[in-house]
Amino acid sequence: MRNMNKILLIEDIENAENKTLNCIFEEKIEEIDCVTPIKAKLEAKSLGEFIQIKGHVSGKVRLECDLCLEKFDYSLDFDIDEIEISEDLNENFEATDLFIRLNSKPYPIKQNSFEMWNSITDMDVIERIKEITSKNQNWFYMTAPKIDDYGKRRDRMQNEELITVLSYICYNQMINDDYKKILDFYARMQKFICRLKTKNQLTDLLEKLEFKPTDKELFIKSIQKTEDIVNTIGDVLLDGNKTKEAMNDILNVKNLRIFS
Repeated sequence: MRNMNKILLIEDIENAENKTLNCIFEEKIEEIDCVTPIKAKLEAKSLGEFIQIKGHVSGKVRLECDLCLEKFDYSLDFDIDEIEISEDLNENFEATDLFIRLNSKPYPIKQNSFEMWNSITDMDVIERIKEITSKNQNWFYMTAPKIDDYGKRRDRMQNEELITVLSYICYNQMINDDYKKILDFYARMQKFICRLKTKNQLTDLLEKLEFKPTDKELFIKSIQKTEDIVNTIGDVLLDGNKTKEAMNDILNVKNLRIFS
C-alpha cells in the first residue's frame, strides 16, 4: 500500500507485483471546494492494453445550486470501477471503434464473461481461443455471429466463451478427473441441463495464467483438446458436413420447428 502523493505512472503499475498497485489518497484538491479532505482507497491494475482503477471515494465538498446560486455541502461516498485506455499502449486504437461499441452495445461488460476475460487473460490463451472460434463458428456456436454494415462483429463473444468453458472442463479433467467439482446437471422443461457450478473459479484461473507458466501450458493443452473434440464432432458425427443445419439435426431430437 502506498500513499498517493504524486501522479501514478503506468510504469509503476507495470513494475509492481502482479502488475497491481494499492494506493491511498487523502487530501484536499485545489480545483475543488473541499469541506474535508477527499479520501480514496484505490487499486490500479494493468490488464495489458488497459488500466483498471477501482476502489472507494469519500469526503465532503461545497457546491453551488444552479437555480438559487446558494452554496451547500455535498457528501461523496461511492465506489469506482473504471477502465482507462492509454494511447501509448494502443497505437492502433481508434476512437470510432469505442464509439461504435458503446452505441451498438450500450450495456456494461458482464462479470465472468469472455468480454471480461479478453481483458485480463494472457494473450497467447486468448488468441488461441479466438482462432478456434473463428474456424468453427459458422456451425459450432452458442449464438450466430452478428456482422454489421462495416463487416465487424456486434455480439457479446458468447462463442469464444463457449470454447473457453469447454477448455476449462478439459483442464479440470487433466488435473483431477472429477467433473462433479465444477459441473451441475439437472432436468428442466423436458431438457437435461449441464452448466458450471460457478464461473468465478474459471475467472480466477484465467487471471493468474500470466504468472503461472505451468498452468498456462496446461490450459493451452486443454484448448487444443477442445479443438480436437470439435473436429471429431464435425468429421465423425456430421460426417464432414460442418453446417449449422447438420448440427441442429443432431441436437434437435424433438424436431422442434424453431431450433438454432
